Amino acid sequence: MEHIIVAPICLDLAAAAGVLSLSESTFQALTRDDPTFPKARRLSVRRVGWLYGELIAWAETRPVSDILPPKNTGSKKPRAKLSPTSADDASRISSDAKTMLYLRQEERLAKQ
Repeated sequence: MEHIIVAPICLDLAAAAGVLSLSESTFQALTRDDPTFPKARRLSVRRVGWLYGELIAWAETRPVSDILPPKNTGSKKPRAKLSPTSADDASRISSDAKTMLYLRQEERLAKQ
């Protein structure tokens, strides 16, 4: 038996915003403010949807971005210190960090 994959024709707000990688609020703002943005289609008395093809066509008309990603993209984030350097630092360590510190100390003792 042959399987046929059918692309969606109409999308609701959440799906349409997702197709364009936009938040729903940004999608709604474009619907209100951008005359070139695809218009919603009435699907029933209380339901509207956007045509998938119109959304793709609109996205393809968007200009190429000259905004570069931030320089730190992909870099490792600094890790929090787990061993306190003073009594003041010890009082500010979260309970999760205290647990991690305790487990590391237990591992060191077990190795000895």
